[in-house]
Amino acid sequence: MTGFDYAAIAVIGLSTLLSLWRGAVQQVFSLAAWGVALVVANHFAPWLQGRLPDDIEGETTRYLVAVVGLFIAALVATTGLGRLLAGALRAVGLGSADRVLGVLLGFVRGVLVVLVAVALAGMTPLPQTLVWREAKSSAWFVQVVEWARPSLPQAFASRIRYD
Repeated sequence: MTGFDYAAIAVIGLSTLLSLWRGAVQQVFSLAAWGVALVVANHFAPWLQGRLPDDIEGETTRYLVAVVGLFIAALVATTGLGRLLAGALRAVGLGSADRVLGVLLGFVRGVLVVLVAVALAGMTPLPQTLVWREAKSSAWFVQVVEWARPSLPQAFASRIRYD
C-alpha cells in the first residue's frame, strides 16, 4: 500500500466517523449540498474560467481553479443552510437510527470524495507518479471514474487523463 491508499482510507474512515457523530439527517443535507455544489461548479466553471487572470497558466489549470473555487463556495453556502434545517429536524429526536444511517451515508460520502479527488487528479500529472501507480486502490477508483465519465459534463470529462 502507498500514501494514496492510506489517504483514501483516511478520507473514507474520517467521513464515516464524522457521520456517526452527526447522524443521517445532517448527512442527507450534506450530500444535497454536495450535489448543489457540483451543479453550480459544472454550470458556472466555463464562465469563471474565462474571467480568471492570465497569471494562471494553461486552460486546464484555469478550468480546474474555477471548478474547485465554485465548488467550495457553493458547498460552504449550502452546508450552512443544511445545518439549520437539520437542526430543526433533529429536534424531533430520531435517536440511534439517525446515527446508524449516518454511518452508511458517511461511508458513501467518503467514497464520493475520493472519487472526485481521483477525477481531479486525472487532470494533473499525479496518475503518472509511483505512489499512484503502485497503490492497491487507485485502479479501482480510476475504473469507477471511467465508468462514470459518460455521465460527467463534457468540459470536465474531456480533461481527465490517466495514461
